[in-house]
Amino acid sequence: MKIKFIITISGRISSGKSFAANLIRNEFGFPVVSFGGYLKHYCEKNNLPTDRKTLQDTGDAFVRENPKQFLMDVIAHFICSSDKIILEGVRHKSILEAVNQLTEDRLSVFVEADLATRYKRYFERNKDSDEVKTLEQFKIADSHSVEMEIESLKPLCNVVVDSTTDSWHELKSTIEVSLLSG
Repeated sequence: MKIKFIITISGRISSGKSFAANLIRNEFGFPVVSFGGYLKHYCEKNNLPTDRKTLQDTGDAFVRENPKQFLMDVIAHFICSSDKIILEGVRHKSILEAVNQLTEDRLSVFVEADLATRYKRYFERNKDSDEVKTLEQFKIADSHSVEMEIESLKPLCNVVVDSTTDSWHELKSTIEVSLLSG
């Protein structure tokens, strides 16, 4: 499987990854492939809980076992065929390396927001995996081993977007330039 162009989106919990993925999908029409969505489906199919810790632990096990196979399984779950995709929820260097093997070209986006903004978004959103809502519990989820590698992806990304500002037009321009040069 070789995909012409993959946009990866990385960031901490509630940083705005899904929001960015949906903006890009709406603007460019690329399908969104979500690690979190795949893990939720996998857990439901295998009668596992779908709380955040179970999703994190399951994803971590897949990444440690075979990151490239995990990536291919996630992509296959969401799309039959597409030459351009958005890969939302990249949390590991090994996944970025696997993306490089599966694509001719990629653009990596890091979405960030301060802790207070992320917690407010987390508290207000209605996700099954986010049943626990205290700030302390949010900090525990945010410090899970799966989440700890995310910051190390920031320097590997082509563009960093502060989701608390109106910098989405810069992201759109960067994607347009990447598509024209690719």
